[in-house]
Amino acid sequence: MAAVRVIWLLVITIAHEVRCEEIRSDLFSKMKGKFYPTNHSLSLTKVHSELQCASLCVSQKCCLSAVIRQEDDGYLCRTLDTFIFQSDLVDDAMGSYMYKTDLKARSDFVWSAVNQTHLSGANMLIKSGIPLADCRNLCSNTTYCMSVDYYLPASKCSLNGHTEAVSM
Repeated sequence: MAAVRVIWLLVITIAHEVRCEEIRSDLFSKMKGKFYPTNHSLSLTKVHSELQCASLCVSQKCCLSAVIRQEDDGYLCRTLDTFIFQSDLVDDAMGSYMYKTDLKARSDFVWSAVNQTHLSGANMLIKSGIPLADCRNLCSNTTYCMSVDYYLPASKCSLNGHTEAVSM
């Protein structure tokens, strides 16, 4: 009877482990075979699985996405505080890109001003004649928006898909 109980517990444990290897689609979306080469990251960690990389991203307050590259002895996981446009990803059979799908993922971010700079080539949307507060709100409610350029004399708002840290 004790042997049957041990076997039953082993079967439950194995079934639980198989189920846990799935990355929850309500938290992340994954693009296999895509990669983004960058030196910018929140962390760079050697992990045993893509699931472990997703868990690492969840545990980091400002992680929005991660690039993963399979190596001989596991995976190299680079967590990012930005989203990467699909058009900026490169084909890589050993790589994967995953990003948080929850729009509230950016709720822990705060605005900081960087004067006398702008991001060229990263504009997603340009609006004129709106106040800075409305420009920031527009960005906060726009998927993939990570920063704004605001030109005060013309009240011109440009939404950007990158931050200064990852801009080319």
